[in-house]
Amino acid sequence: INGAMIVANNIKVSNGSIHIINKVLVPPASNVLTTLKANTNYKLFAQAISKAKLDSIYGLNPVTVFAPINTAFSNAGYDSAAIENATGATLTTLTNILKYHIIRS
Repeated sequence: INGAMIVANNIKVSNGSIHIINKVLVPPASNVLTTLKANTNYKLFAQAISKAKLDSIYGLNPVTVFAPINTAFSNAGYDSAAIENATGATLTTLTNILKYHIIRS
């Protein structure tokens, strides 16, 4: 993230794991949704958010998002056409997938 490299990983502690990095991570000035839409690696994820009408949830602060890259979305069966044409049960499934990738902080 932001060019930071992991120096040591998976250091186990009583309440989780620690990953040591070599620089401070500075969050972008924009919100999560704006950042996702600006990066072509997340084009399908951003398209799906809009299709599912979840823009308001992904625009909230603070949130943690587990953002799948385009390849992951395509491998799950959601290429651009599938997202665009999603309706009914398919859209409900897509919406649930998207909700599973965001945590209100």
